[in-house]
Amino acid sequence: MYQNTTTPKLVRNSKGFTTVELVVGIIVGAILVMSVSVVLVNLSRTNARARDLAIANAAIENKAESLRSAGFLSLSAEGDGTYSWDPTEIPDGLNDTTATYTIDSTLEPGLIKISLALTYNDQGPLRTLEYSSYVTELGVGQ
Repeated sequence: MYQNTTTPKLVRNSKGFTTVELVVGIIVGAILVMSVSVVLVNLSRTNARARDLAIANAAIENKAESLRSAGFLSLSAEGDGTYSWDPTEIPDGLNDTTATYTIDSTLEPGLIKISLALTYNDQGPLRTLEYSSYVTELGVGQ
């Protein structure tokens, strides 16, 4: 019998992954996880901003409707005509909120302009919503 006394050739094991393949896979996986986490954080911030905007819009529309429903004769401007909202009318979900409304009866006889402003913390910067409506002796106009 013949015995091979020379060093046998290295035979590549085709089962499993090499270290380089594992490192590359881990790096690609980490990049994907970081990308998904950034998207989720941005989605969460956008959702919070949309929620705050919806709450602020609802609050300012409710205040405008209550002022319009009060009627022409009950709306009168005293001093400069600027008033602060009752704190109970400001929603709890908004941070750093200030709200005012102005009644302007100097436009024409029988016409009152109501201007509302609501400022709140919009996940960092302050944002102000402004809303105007007109009330006449005959009824309400937008």
